[in-house]
Amino acid sequence: MRTSQSNDNPQGPDLAFLLTQRPGAPSSQAIVNEAQRIGIWLQPEQSGKDGIITFRLGSGATVIVAAMDAPHPDVQFLLGGYTAPTRDDALACASHAIVTAMGLTGTVLERDRQMAALTGCVVRAGSAVAAMLGHGASFHNGKVFADFAELGMKQGRISIEIAIDVTFARESGTHVSMLTHGMPRYGREDFLMTCRNEDRESIYFLYDLIRWMLYEPTKELPTGDTLGRTAAEKLRVQRQPSPIDPARTVIRLDMP
Repeated sequence: MRTSQSNDNPQGPDLAFLLTQRPGAPSSQAIVNEAQRIGIWLQPEQSGKDGIITFRLGSGATVIVAAMDAPHPDVQFLLGGYTAPTRDDALACASHAIVTAMGLTGTVLERDRQMAALTGCVVRAGSAVAAMLGHGASFHNGKVFADFAELGMKQGRISIEIAIDVTFARESGTHVSMLTHGMPRYGREDFLMTCRNEDRESIYFLYDLIRWMLYEPTKELPTGDTLGRTAAEKLRVQRQPSPIDPARTVIRLDMP
């Protein structure tokens, strides 16, 4: 099933956020060097004034890095994802930065791949503790984010680990649920997967399903169909209102 946002290609600026230990932006040359290393051409246009650095991409797009001398206002609500930094490390960040790109082109997936790559360069240039794309639901460890962003450049498509966030909630004394965030941005429904507390493998199956649905746009999961990790496993595809937005439908899978 496709969602109402299947053809969504939002206009306007693309955003990303970083958690930083110290105020101030990285040097423009350090960002340029990181970009060049992964095949991105950046031309500095304004450097350092009021903590703002501006670049021009080879495509003509503009990239702005703005250092903010204050903690991110929502950091405590944007933690706990599978690749998140430790809570103590995130809350200890006394400053943050905003990366803005104007003029990126292509599909939403392609724009997000470019935005992730640019943000990863800023992370590495200044050793940011954490980063997230503007549509994200949780921060990612800075090194993890930068590594996945670089992998996306090499593969020619964004790494789903930083495009789609996964958060956890306790369902009972024996089970937890994993909810994805961001699938409707790419015209897909989010997943809700339940599993036993001790199950450490279902998250990888969930990532496989996310990858499958985003990279293969003709694939569908009709309600009532079954799927599994083996020929013998039969997991029934269910649908229900999202636990965080009842106006949206999520695909539910209950792991054994």
